Order: sequence, then C-alpha cells, then structure tokens
Amino acid sequence: MNDAFLALFEFSGEEAIGRTSLELGIADNESRKEVALELERHGAVRGFECKRTTKTGKLVYVSLSLDWAEIGGEKHILTIIQDITERKKVEEHLEHVARFPAENPHPILRVTAEGALAYANASSGTILKTWGCSLNQQVPQEWRDIVRSALKDGVTRTLDKHFDGGVYAFAIVPIASGPYVNLYGSDITEQKQMEAALHRVERDKAEFLESIEDPFYGLDREWRYSYINEKAAVFIGKPQQELLGRNVWELFPQLRGSQSEQQLRKAMEERIPVHYEVRSVIKNSWTEVHIFPKADGNDRSGENQVRRASTHVGHGKHRQPRDAAGEVLC
Repeated sequence: MNDAFLALFEFSGEEAIGRTSLELGIADNESRKEVALELERHGAVRGFECKRTTKTGKLVYVSLSLDWAEIGGEKHILTIIQDITERKKVEEHLEHVARFPAENPHPILRVTAEGALAYANASSGTILKTWGCSLNQQVPQEWRDIVRSALKDGVTRTLDKHFDGGVYAFAIVPIASGPYVNLYGSDITEQKQMEAALHRVERDKAEFLESIEDPFYGLDREWRYSYINEKAAVFIGKPQQELLGRNVWELFPQLRGSQSEQQLRKAMEERIPVHYEVRSVIKNSWTEVHIFPKADGNDRSGENQVRRASTHVGHGKHRQPRDAAGEVLC
C-alpha cells in the first residue's frame, strides 16, 4: 500500500500492513463479497463504487479497480482506489435538486416553445386532467399562446386560471436558453373564496350603511373619512370621492376648538359613545349628533383599539332645516 492509501484511510504503515480491509474496519463484508464475486466472474473489476470507512469513522466514496498481477512468481490482487467523495456529493446534491419539483406539493410543469408538455410533477394531475394531455403532447391552444408570448417578451408574469372547480395562480417563467417555459402553480381556491366572502360582507355593509336614513360617516384614527353615505355627502355639499381619505380638520378648519372637536376626541380617546346637540359653526342650525367608537377589525388586543379606532358619527333629527355643511361643521 502506498502513502495515498494511508492518507485516505488515516492509518500508519505499521497499523495497516499485514491486515485485511475487514480487520482494519475499512470495508463491510457485504460489499467485499460483491467485489470478490465480480472479480471471479470477469477476472477483473473496473470502477466498482462503494462506501468505505476511515480509521476515525469518516465515510468516503471510492471507485475500486482490481486485477490480477504476478509478483515474484506469485499471483496477487492489485487494487487501485480512487477517492470520489467530492464527485458523489455533487451528484447527490444534483439528485436532490432534481427531486425537488417532483416532491413539490404544488403543480410544476414545463412546456416547450412548440407547445409540447415536457414535464409535469405528480401534483399537476388536476391541470393535466383539465388539459386532456400527457407528456410530449400539445397543451391547449390558449396555453400555447401564453408560452409563445412569454418567450417572445422574456418577462415573468402571473395569471389566475380555473381548473376543475378550483383556482390556481401560475407564475409563467420563460427560459430563453431552453427554449421553454416553466409553470409554477399554486392552488388559491380557498383564498379566492375568502376574498369573495369578504367582498359580499363589504357589499352588504355598504348597502346597510346606505340604508340609514340620517347622514352617516366614519373617521379613522388619523381623522380621515373612511366612509360616508350619500345622504351625508349631499348634506355636506361635497361628492363622496372628494371626502373619502381626506382629513376632517384640514377640510373644515372651522371645527378646530369647537364643541364637535371636543366630543369627537372624547369618543376616540375614551372609547365611549357620545350624544349631543350643537349649533353649526357655519349655518347656525341645530343638529343632534351621535358618535359611536368602533374598534378596527385588524386589532389584536383591546390595548390597540384606541389607536386603531374608527369613529362613526350619525346625525339625528335637527331643530332647523338642514343645509350644506351645517351638520358636519357643528
């Protein structure tokens, strides 16, 4: 044995010479039998890959080549050992990466520039069922057009598509060097259902607020109009879109220092309903005002409700006819 052998397996010459690989703990009995059988059948062994163990217990990958050699009139087995540990590590890494699409719980597909399905992982079953195609077959015309457009533009894009009652979001990733397009899908059916339910709630809420007979509006924690019904907009004399998102104190500086400012801040800070009557600072008309602090739905604890509060103001019956801006500027 040469110095390279001793360095690889971490033995000294005195420790290794005269002992078998089994005695040194380098080889396992099973692989040693396989090598012996290969040598017996073919008279030589070429590139037999296996694991071996060093003196310190470290695993190394080796490639063994064995042949008969006559030395001093006696036959001996000449063994050449090549350390392939780094190569095997790279191969294992590549194998792991290659398995990733197959193990992914979301659909991953590849379509060639000609529109043929080149790859589809196991999670793509619903997609393939809807398409009615399998590997090396043409995908539907709509998707061939999507692939062609993506390769032409060279830009990754996303789109939502319906499949078998579900909704999938796809990232369309063109690979010009292929040329092909990778499709990375994700089932967003539940998300879409939640969005639809939220939309229905918001619609019902808006319809309910619009049904309120009195002027009604909401102010967020930054004192911006978060909602205003049509009756309030008409009463104020400004379009709803002109008011939404605007700060009430900036729109109506006349309110600064007024009783209404005091009552609004009291409701916002103390989190209590407030009811009062006041004369408008602009139109000299009396109004009945009801303020209801409401915790924002995003609050996670009661401590945050004051900072995230929305203050809803409703105006009841007034003592004099209502006119533009009279009820807000009160």
